[in-house]
Parts: sequence; C-alpha cells; structure tokens
Amino acid sequence: MKKAFVFFAVIVALLAIAVPRSDAYFTNIYLSAFQNIMWQDKLTGEIYYDMGGENSYSYCVNPSVDMPVPGNYYAEQFSIAGNQNLLKVAWLMDNYGYSKFGAFPGFTAAETGTIVQLAIYDLIGQPVAPVAGYDALFTKMNQLINSIPATDLAYLSAEYKELAIYNNSDKGMAYQEVITPVPVPAAVWLLGSGLIGLAGLRKKVSKLIT
Repeated sequence: MKKAFVFFAVIVALLAIAVPRSDAYFTNIYLSAFQNIMWQDKLTGEIYYDMGGENSYSYCVNPSVDMPVPGNYYAEQFSIAGNQNLLKVAWLMDNYGYSKFGAFPGFTAAETGTIVQLAIYDLIGQPVAPVAGYDALFTKMNQLINSIPATDLAYLSAEYKELAIYNNSDKGMAYQEVITPVPVPAAVWLLGSGLIGLAGLRKKVSKLIT
C-alpha cells in the first residue's frame, strides 16, 4: 500500500505541475475583512477574502484607496515571475505573514499585519512616514526588510500570485492590487484523492480474488 500511495502521490504532483496556469484570468472575489490599526485608518494589515470557495489572505502592493470591505468585486490574476520587488514581498509573507506564523512576540495580530504591510510599502517604493508613538512598529519593519536574503527568490513565483481588483467585470475602476498565496488547484486535489481511493480499492479487490 505504501508503494501505491507514493506512486499516486507522484502522479498528483506531476498533474499539479501540468495543469495550465494562465498569467491572467478574471473571477469574482468577496473581500470579507481586513486588519486595521487606529493611527492610520487607511493602512491595513492582512486582507481576507473568498474567491471561488478559496478562503485566503493577502497584502496590498499599491497605496491604499477607499474600498468598502466587506464587498463583492472582480479580480484578475497575474504571475509575479521576474518582478524582484514582488518576489521580495512574497518572501516577507512566506516568512512573516500573520496568517502563517501568528503575531510577533510583543505585538498584537493587527500590529503584526501592519508591520508586514509597512515593509511591503517600503519595498514597492511607497514608504509610510514614521508615526510618533509607533516607533516599535517601524523598527520591526526595518528588521524585516534587512532580513530579506540576496539569494534568488524566483521559486516564490510558483507559490504567490498578484491579484488586481476591480469594481466590475469591465474593469471600470481599479481598486487595489494584492499579493496572495497560490493554492493547489482544487481539481488536482480531487483527482489525487480519487486516484488514492482507487489504489485502496484495488488492494481490497486483490485480497478478495486471492
């Protein structure tokens, strides 16, 4: 059974690689909530959403705008391959994102998300000026930025994507651009679980025959 499981796991992995991923596609997105810190209402931490049954989190990669949340919008997906700044943003999320690792010691959940967001704004050339009374957040932000390695981060383009969010399907108004983790396609998981189930069934049938 172990050999069969490994065999089908390899098939699932290969299928995941083979599933075509367009550099851009359009879909509905429901922004459900966001983190917020009081000293600057427009500055958020993580933004949470549902897109086609996929619940996940994201961070802004352009200056904040007035965008009601919760609310239904439209999102277009893009690859971050070759964009060094966005790859660094992905690295920050991959190593410090609140939803992945929880709050930093000594900071709340909202402060943690805000620190990551502050670092992201700095990386994309839109730094936020230090705010009196919140020195600890900006100090931690600098620590995060200084921890980004100088190594090749291209591998993260397979793990994170950029979403451009619009007010309607005609792209009448561009509200926001965010970076979010890339999930394994649901169809692949379904196919994989079906193949593994067939492996188990084959073993049971073999026992009955013998």
